[in-house]
Amino acid sequence: MPATHQSRAVSPDHTPHRNHTGGQNHTGGQHRTGRQNRTGFRRDLLAEVPAILRLAVPVIVGLVSGTLMGVVDTLMIAPLGTDALAAAGLATSALILVHSGLFGLLSVTMVAVAQAHGAGDLTRLAGAVGTGLRLAAAASLGVAALMLLAFPAFSLLSGDAAVRDLLLPYWAAMAAMTVPYALFGVLRGLYNAVGRPWAGVWAALAGVALNIPLNGLLIHGAGLGLAGAGLASLIAKTLALTLLVRHWRRAPMMARYRRADTGAAGLFAVAGSWRGAAHHVRQGWAVALGSLGEGGAYAVTGLMMAGFGTAALAAHQAVHAIGAVLYMVPMGMTAAVAVRMGQAVGAGDSHRYRPIWAAANGVMLAWAALVFAPLLMLRGPLAGALSTEPAVAALAATLFVTMACVQFADGLQSIALGALRGRTDNRTPNLISLGVYWLFALPLAALAGFALNLGPGGVLAGYALGVLTAALILQHRFWSGTRAIP
Repeated sequence: MPATHQSRAVSPDHTPHRNHTGGQNHTGGQHRTGRQNRTGFRRDLLAEVPAILRLAVPVIVGLVSGTLMGVVDTLMIAPLGTDALAAAGLATSALILVHSGLFGLLSVTMVAVAQAHGAGDLTRLAGAVGTGLRLAAAASLGVAALMLLAFPAFSLLSGDAAVRDLLLPYWAAMAAMTVPYALFGVLRGLYNAVGRPWAGVWAALAGVALNIPLNGLLIHGAGLGLAGAGLASLIAKTLALTLLVRHWRRAPMMARYRRADTGAAGLFAVAGSWRGAAHHVRQGWAVALGSLGEGGAYAVTGLMMAGFGTAALAAHQAVHAIGAVLYMVPMGMTAAVAVRMGQAVGAGDSHRYRPIWAAANGVMLAWAALVFAPLLMLRGPLAGALSTEPAVAALAATLFVTMACVQFADGLQSIALGALRGRTDNRTPNLISLGVYWLFALPLAALAGFALNLGPGGVLAGYALGVLTAALILQHRFWSGTRAIP
């Protein structure tokens, strides 16, 4: 890489910093009057709204495209019957744990890349990408092995042998898919952090486009059923990864963001990068634990549905198919806010912290309000489209009410987590999340669903209150931590 690229400071919008010092930006809010602070805050806030949207929209589209594989699978599995849909529901609930943990562990790579990009340190940026890929490969292979070894545990969750028999080949395919999932996530984080997120979107959409005909061919044409859906998703995700790797390694626009030892041939070759991976693990374990705790709490609510029968499991899977797509909006906003905050930290622009946070909260709450009414009005048709079983569709329609309400809580929590992660504030926020979800939300969900006989709707309502509680605590932590700026 040319030497000029090594030292040139680059802003989040790909233009050189005029006053980059590598530390506190002295043009920030340090010496301004109160009126100047307020004027500057409003100006920065208004500037951040379009900046966040330019990053968040493609990030969200990319995440939705990945989740669409689950929606496609659900729609194409539904004709196979309630047992197949229930098996997919069990797998989905468990996969939330797997993907949440991996996403949390690897998210520190995206923040490290964003901070290096904000500081204009392209050498550190390329090193962070290589480290992230090595960590993703090692972690995903280990997770895949654990998933296969843990399959007998499903017998504790479902007493229906027919459901478990359908689940085994699908679960094996999902275990294998964790490897391309993790590697794709690291590269997508790179593109997000350097302000070029659409490349990852197109690669992900190509995978979804392939998944549809593959599902038709393997589920119904070859008669593989649920196993065919898993195999189709594995092939499609591998294609998406291949396309993104090719673009990263070949595209001239990405030349400054790579180096020779981050290629596929050198993936395991550099001991220093393995030491860097160990550093990422030390930083990422708290995020992974928090993500695993949050995802695990939601997964447990899904597993609680088994206590209400196969129809409840199938209804929860149908609602989750839509809820997972909608959740990509707050999840994408978490990534976008973490990147914007990380860039501000790297550039030393402390006066941007609160404007980024405020702008993101406004965008997120506007989105939650926008989808609330349609979800309530269309819950019946949505449930009917996702299941032809009358009992399943009726229960799913009631669960959509809670899902509509939880959009606000999810949004507030996602912004707080993204803002805190961008400032590398990981351990305490994730311990807070763990405590709230497992010591408050899950007991409340069990109390409402079983002790108070509110059924599946009560389980999700208790979980939703836990999300809201965690969101408010984390929002307060960010605000109090930036109290003096401005």
